[in-house]
Amino acid sequence: MAALNKQPRRVLIFGHSNIGDVCYDMAAVAPVRAAFPDARVSFITSPQARDVPAVAAGIDEIIIFDKYGADRGFTGMCGFIRRLRARRFSGAVILRDTQLPLFLNIPRILRRRKIGAADHPALAAAAVCARGGGAPAAPQFNFSFSAADERFVREIFADSGIAPGQPVIGIMPFGNWKLKCWPVRYWNEVTGALRRQWNAPVIMFGKSSPADSWEDDFLRNIDRRVINLVDRCSLRQSIAVLPHLRALVGIDTSLVHLSSCLQVPTVSLYGPSGFDRFYPFFHRGLLATAQPLLRCQPCYRRAAVGSCGVKGQP
Repeated sequence: MAALNKQPRRVLIFGHSNIGDVCYDMAAVAPVRAAFPDARVSFITSPQARDVPAVAAGIDEIIIFDKYGADRGFTGMCGFIRRLRARRFSGAVILRDTQLPLFLNIPRILRRRKIGAADHPALAAAAVCARGGGAPAAPQFNFSFSAADERFVREIFADSGIAPGQPVIGIMPFGNWKLKCWPVRYWNEVTGALRRQWNAPVIMFGKSSPADSWEDDFLRNIDRRVINLVDRCSLRQSIAVLPHLRALVGIDTSLVHLSSCLQVPTVSLYGPSGFDRFYPFFHRGLLATAQPLLRCQPCYRRAAVGSCGVKGQP
């Protein structure tokens, strides 16, 4: 990385705030760590995404930018900038569109250029580091789990009646954008087929939303044989479970992308969201969508999201 060739002692990686985007930001960590093995590497993200860099090998410090909480408004932003300047970073890799680095007095900065419509975010993150003089390389994702993480997996499997070494299939049916979500009757068909084919228990991940009638109906009507881990795992704990799965089936949401980066066979179900650029990086061949595509797919290519008029319930 020629732009950071003076061996910076402290390197800042400015990542995204959404969990799925932060997942692919991790493609920048390995080349930064390889180029500067003795540097202290800090990563900026949001409160909701902090568990992703927490299990990424090569990151020494996670800095939380709470845009809608402690760091909101002009006063909060100024305080955040002061705290960053006090750390005296000597180099930075900027993975998102932001003007904040202009105020941080960092002498050497690598910034992501505008990416093309077909560029996957993982490739874009790795390309930032290549611009610094490093050789272009395929994105790598290195995760490291603690003894507490592994103990949680053993305990949650034991509590769910899953024997050591037994194959397990995961499903991820929930997403913040409800248009992505399948009706529960389809998931009951899928989980039934998975049990028959694999003779394996099926576990369900997710985090419920308060006063969400669709999720309430889903949880009431999902097959009782599905092991329900909704609200029983933190994001970090859910990520720790992924390597222990035989496969994961889910909609376009963060855990699906994390599963792919962990090299777990991942089947992703795409409806309104675009799959030409933001797909599970290592498992594009296992992506399923409507055939033939509807004229309005993906939704956000049109002037109004949900142009069919269905904006809330799937």
